[in-house]
Amino acid sequence: MTNRPLVTVNRSRQLDIFRPDQATSPVTVIGAGGIGSPTVIQLAQMGVPDLTVLDDDVVEEHNRSSQHYRLEDLGKPKVIALAEQAESYGGCRITARRERYIGQPLAGLVVSAVDSMDSRQAIWEGLRFNPDVELYIDGRMSGLVYHVLAVRPHDPDDVAWYETRLFPQSEATPERCTARAIVFNTYGISSLICALIRSWWLDGSVPKERRGDFGSLTFL
Repeated sequence: MTNRPLVTVNRSRQLDIFRPDQATSPVTVIGAGGIGSPTVIQLAQMGVPDLTVLDDDVVEEHNRSSQHYRLEDLGKPKVIALAEQAESYGGCRITARRERYIGQPLAGLVVSAVDSMDSRQAIWEGLRFNPDVELYIDGRMSGLVYHVLAVRPHDPDDVAWYETRLFPQSEATPERCTARAIVFNTYGISSLICALIRSWWLDGSVPKERRGDFGSLTFL
């Protein structure tokens, strides 16, 4: 990344909905794929000032149909490509960490945007009963179906509830390679995640679970 001056973004039309100074805690997004990449860009466009993304992958051609990457991003580390886009689209600098989450200390709001239950289990083991993490949001998708969970990992009741929603990867329903993701599902999930984050900052309350099917256009 360069040290060139940031582009000024006019956010005047959103100020009655969300102001950047209402972002009272850091946000870390783990995973920069179908859910994580549009989540990072939307948060940057909202003006979230303290935003970090963790991922060790690079951009491949098949990522471009359902993830927030450009032709010129091919071959780049995903986190670097997102950091460049955050400057261009959102006028802000994010912290890009090209690494997997293996228990690094985190604080504030944490978004899981990974693509396997085993990865979610590993993240949860690092966050469970962590008093520094205010809210944990877990975004999941399967083809046209989305599932978003939001819990306070320091709250015993939330911990017990969330752990009933965890299961081994071997029990997950496999999808055909050509039915794993489509752009309006990944962007729909990321929009819901950003709305949950806004709600948390504004009044401290979020629903624990939202599920829906873009195929049947129904909530589940």
